[in-house]
This record gives sequence, structure tokens and C-alpha cells, in this order.
Amino acid sequence: VFRDLGFSDFEDALSRPYREWEYCVQYRETSFDFVSRLMEQEGIYYFFRHEQDRHVLVLADAYGAHATVPGYVSIPYYPKDEQQRERDHLYNWHLAQQVQPGSLELNDYDFQRPSASIDVRSAMPRPHAAGDYPLYDYPGTYVQSADGEHYARTRIEALQTLHEQIEFNGNARGLGSGHLFSLTGFSRQDQNREYLIVGCRYYIVQESLESGGGSSSAQFDSSLTCIDAQQSFRPLANTYRPIVKGPQTALVVGPKGEEIWTDQYGRVKVHFYWDRHDQSNENSSCWIRVSQSWAGKNWGSMQIPRIGQEVIVSFLEGDPDRPIITGRVYNAEQTVPYDLPENATQSGMKSRSSKGGTPANFNEIRMEDKKG
Repeated sequence: VFRDLGFSDFEDALSRPYREWEYCVQYRETSFDFVSRLMEQEGIYYFFRHEQDRHVLVLADAYGAHATVPGYVSIPYYPKDEQQRERDHLYNWHLAQQVQPGSLELNDYDFQRPSASIDVRSAMPRPHAAGDYPLYDYPGTYVQSADGEHYARTRIEALQTLHEQIEFNGNARGLGSGHLFSLTGFSRQDQNREYLIVGCRYYIVQESLESGGGSSSAQFDSSLTCIDAQQSFRPLANTYRPIVKGPQTALVVGPKGEEIWTDQYGRVKVHFYWDRHDQSNENSSCWIRVSQSWAGKNWGSMQIPRIGQEVIVSFLEGDPDRPIITGRVYNAEQTVPYDLPENATQSGMKSRSSKGGTPANFNEIRMEDKKG
């Protein structure tokens, strides 16, 4: 996505490979929101490395993506009444703790393995009465247990990121989000440790601009939100995930020269009318399951939608990545088999022979309900 948008100032500092999605839709959302929600789902986050002539976005998922800043490897703490203005330091310390769930269980369904159990669980209990409080969610948006285990782990780590955060105030100009530093000189020895900065705010005042005078002195203060560097940081899934609020119609597609394009499960591919970029061929979508009137074990009904026909598509849980065909409709090009309204009392099924069938090549079951 970055490269397609002409964005090159980014660095991949990820510690592991990630799944390749079979089908992933950007639907009624900006590219920023699209990328953000995918990274949040996978447990990937980013920070910026500021250089002389550019600002590099660094993709990260582990401690190894972070580094200290020269001159800021360790930062001393001075109480506010003992501040040393001539040295960069921290002067205010505030620790906040939250009770978060200690475990997360996910589950989903794989139609290719309908009897398989793919539920997963990940735990990070804390030493308090509610430390193992569980959460459960469905669907987990996976079909492989390994992916589910990864999602469960990253989601519980995201929640546990909020378990303990420390906010410092200081004048250390070289520190920013994504940096590591070690605190020294604090009265609680357990707090003299290495931290990862996960958020920052800067307050800069240029007195000459405020007063109109000639003084060029400036005031600088920062607020740094940090976590213990040994705690895995994960982003919360805060980006809105688009929901398809109802069924849509789409066009059945396939390779040039084919009339029917399906797989062993009777699935077909479609072109969505809102998709500006696909070529209305066999690469337009994922394989999509088709609802039939009966579906038993080696018995039932079967009518495979053919290329050029219009179908009704619903979405499981409203997820644009999980379409399912629930019906078919006629239109001005794909017209009804009997003249209407003259033959409104007729019902039945009429097929078309393939390949290359003409109106004279068909099979038909027709019933006439006209009285008399």
C-alpha cells in the first residue's frame, strides 16, 4: 500500500513474517485507516526516526526495533525543587495501573474443516484477585490455529500494555516515541530501569514571539508516556473496521472464453460494482460460497451461477472480507425465461446448454397453473 501511494520513506524492522491474506478489502475507508486497522490486528505498530533531510516511518513489532539515542542512554531524575537546568533530566513521575483481563480466548469456523476445533487461548495473568479474568470473542478472523494463537497473544498484550504506564515530565530534548532510555537517581530503586517511550507531548515557548521583544530564550518541556522496556508493546484495535450494512449485488466473472467458472465447492468469483480497479475476470475476488436450497452430504440441489449473471451477496458479520452469495436476480440483460406478464401462471426451471449453447439448446421443467 505504501509503495502504491508513492511513499518510500519507511523501514521494515519487523521481527517475523506475517500471514498472506487470501482476500483483503479496503472498503469505504481511507488508506491510512485501512493500513492502521490491519497493523493493529497483526500487532504491528510504528514510530518515526527523524533524520536531517527526511522522516522515516519504522514498522515495529518487538524490542529489537528500538534503540537509545546518543547522549540520552540514561536520564537522571531530579525532584522539581532540585532541578538542574543545565542538564537534560526528568523531574516528575506518575505511575498509573489498570486492571486488565488476564486471558483471551478466540474461536472461528473453517468450512473446509467444519468439524475441526480451532479455538485458541492466550494468558498473561497478573498477581491480583482479578488477574486471570477472561475475555472471549468470535469470530477471531482466522482459519489456521497458528494465526489464531498469534491474534490472541497480540490482543492480550495490547490490553496488558495498559496495565502499567509511567508518565515523566522533563526537558530531555532528544527523546521521542520509540526510543529507549534508562532512568537513574529515582528514590524507588525498582523504577530505575529501562523504559520504552510509547507517547510524547512537547511544550515549546519562544518568548520573543509572545512578547515581541528581542529575547531569543526558549522554554522546553516534555511529557513522556513510557512502559517497562521488557513489556511487549502492542497497539489497541482502535481504528474503525468497516461494516457492510446490507446485501449487495455483483456480477459473476471468470476467464475469457469460459461460461462457467467454479471450484470443487461450487464457489464462484464476482466483480463488485464499487470496485474501480479489478478487470472483471478470474482475479476479481476470492472464491465465494453459494447458498443452495439444499446442501446435504453428497445430496442436495446445485445451480452454479454462470459468468455474466447478477447475484446477491451478503457478508458474514458484515465483514467485507467474508462474502457469501445468497441469491440471484434477473436484470435487463439477463432476462426472465418466460414472457411476462402474459405467462405469469407459469413456473419452472429452464437451463442453457454449455459451452456455446443457443436459445434452442436447453433442458426445462415447466408447470402451467392457469385454471382450466
